[in-house]
Amino acid sequence: MWSELLAFAAGVFLAPAIRPLLRPVAVEAIKAVMIAADEAKRLSEDVKEDIEDAAAEAKAAHAARKAEAAPPPPPPADPPPA
Repeated sequence: MWSELLAFAAGVFLAPAIRPLLRPVAVEAIKAVMIAADEAKRLSEDVKEDIEDAAAEAKAAHAARKAEAAPPPPPPADPPPA
């Protein structure tokens, strides 16, 4: 228990002296996280585009295969004599 109190007291008294030293480190860490987030967003957009392209290609191939397999439509019926 004494060690926790001692650590707390040291933190309270040393915080004003350490704060100016830690601020640049915190700013750089936040900047690195923002850069990583931008890169992750760009990569996810690229993957999304690739998946959409593959889905469109598969849909077109499926439609072509379906059109080939469908029987031809029957010829139009002759109109009844007037």
